[in-house]
Amino acid sequence: MRRRGILFLAIFVVLIMVLSLNIKSQNAVAEKAGSDYKGPEYCGSCHSNEYQEWSGTMHSQAFSDPIFQAVWNASGSPPECLSCHTTGFNSETGEFALEGVTCERCHGGPGKMEKTLSASLCGECHIGAHHPTFEEWNQSKHSESIETLIAIGQDKNERCLSCHSAEGALGTMLNKSWSIKEATDPVTCAVCHEPMSLELRMESSSDLCGQCHTGQYSLWSANSPHEIIGVGCSDCHMYTRPYSSEDVPAITGHTFEIVEEGGKPVICQNCHGTVEGIPDYETAVSVMISIQTDIQSIKEEVKAAINSTEKIINEVSTISGVDTSALEEASTLLNDAKHTFEIEVERAYSNGFHNPTEMMKLINTILEKIGKAKELALEAKAKALKSQLSSLETQLAESQDEINNLKIQISNLNEQVSTLEKKVSELQGGAGTSQLYLLISLFSGLVLGALATYLIKRKP
Repeated sequence: MRRRGILFLAIFVVLIMVLSLNIKSQNAVAEKAGSDYKGPEYCGSCHSNEYQEWSGTMHSQAFSDPIFQAVWNASGSPPECLSCHTTGFNSETGEFALEGVTCERCHGGPGKMEKTLSASLCGECHIGAHHPTFEEWNQSKHSESIETLIAIGQDKNERCLSCHSAEGALGTMLNKSWSIKEATDPVTCAVCHEPMSLELRMESSSDLCGQCHTGQYSLWSANSPHEIIGVGCSDCHMYTRPYSSEDVPAITGHTFEIVEEGGKPVICQNCHGTVEGIPDYETAVSVMISIQTDIQSIKEEVKAAINSTEKIINEVSTISGVDTSALEEASTLLNDAKHTFEIEVERAYSNGFHNPTEMMKLINTILEKIGKAKELALEAKAKALKSQLSSLETQLAESQDEINNLKIQISNLNEQVSTLEKKVSELQGGAGTSQLYLLISLFSGLVLGALATYLIKRKP
């Protein structure tokens, strides 16, 4: 009897399980009843790789996730949560078509297959105190990347758009063709995240950031203290905090700014003061501020050196007979130094903190180029002026010869005048007045002729 009772109980449990599964299946069908949604399995029949990637993501488990279910039930199962945790949610009836965030939720609706790189799509759900990713992205420079190019008139520059647009960045990163006409979206979610798996497009977040932030990446990766111990871009630039309340919302790190409290970076506390062998938090912050202050001062000196050298080159270019090839070389060196300074120093916004040692090497290289450009310009100036001086000395020598010749002529004229004076004196003793006037006229003509000769031969 006991065995028979156990058998009946087992059969009863199995029947209950089968019945519950059947009811659940009927409910699922009922949820889809009257709906045009096909479901992820339908899409997966062709897009098998994409389906497999999606199946392991939080999107696929957005409704079934135990944590969501626990929080949702504890909150009284508010229906508004289902607009993001299900597909095909009807706010009027509170019903939905499919559990989780499925293919059709992101691709435009039932049976559609729309594609977009816009962050607004992700922003439909990743928003608010629990997931303020979209709001944070809107505050970041990533969201303004196209506007930045428009402001400086470079929105048609393919080189700039390769990082400042979603299409260009993805095309460059994935080695796919793209056109300037297509580059209309700023740096959006899909640039960094695989849409299906939701994973980063590169295993290392620092390598991913370095695709565009080349200056900062090259400094960090050149044996910087942080790189050596494995602290990368996201460790400092993506400070996160879980949701506590509407007054203390979550932080997802998508502004990419260093979060500060009281003028000091909060993120440094994660290591400094807790990890053995690393200076305490206060010491680390003090050293950081000191380094940044010193390098900022040096940057101002570099700017002054660039401006003064540019002024010298412009002034020298106006000198007659200057060596233009030397000036072209000086200009090339200066422009190269200026470009490196603007791209790799000015835009390394940490003021060298990514790698102070490497930053100073870079600045010294820039100063060497500026110094060489200045030296070439001044040498060209000296040669041009020396050439002009030599020409003046030649002119002076020629003028001196003319002066000597004129002195001889004047000496001869003086002798002639002396002779004439004697004759005049003799004539005054008994000659007629007409002869006196004739001699005076002759004398005046000789003097005027000499002066005319001098003026004609005299060079300006």
